[in-house]
Amino acid sequence: MKPRVYVVEDNGSVRAVLAMMLDSCGYQFEGDEDGRKLLDRDTYLDLACIIMDVNLPGESGLQILAKLRQKFVRTPVLIATAQVSENLKREADGLDVTGFLEKPFRRGELKEAIGRCVDGAWT
Repeated sequence: MKPRVYVVEDNGSVRAVLAMMLDSCGYQFEGDEDGRKLLDRDTYLDLACIIMDVNLPGESGLQILAKLRQKFVRTPVLIATAQVSENLKREADGLDVTGFLEKPFRRGELKEAIGRCVDGAWT
């Protein structure tokens, strides 16, 4: 069974591209546009990692991540954003973010980042 990656991304076109990229990398895609379905899950043990967009309608990706951490969800999280700033890194630091994917990223970058999450080898 392919490892499952959950994607929270409000742009449907970007979600569709990520679904294809993940499939080509050997991962199963699951996702939604605002994180509500992610927060409503009963279990997170089936997820290899979560890819979270920062700029979402309503609550930001970091606000959703904070709620996950309050539920003691320790699944690795990659933050996807167009610009990784020092402010963003500081905000994310306290939320145990595994790493960042700077948009636009390539298939190889995605595969490598998820592989590190799966292997527990993020540096």
